[in-house]
Amino acid sequence: MAITRTFSILKPDATRRNLTGAINAMIDPPACASSPKSACT
Repeated sequence: MAITRTFSILKPDATRRNLTGAINAMIDPPACASSPKSACT
């Protein structure tokens, strides 16, 4: 199983406003179901 990595650079104002978690959630969607027939959208 391959590991996927995402590199993101956030601006300092996003860090000051505590938006890093919200931005990372938009970039990296939650994992799909483990069912082989399910598809990620």
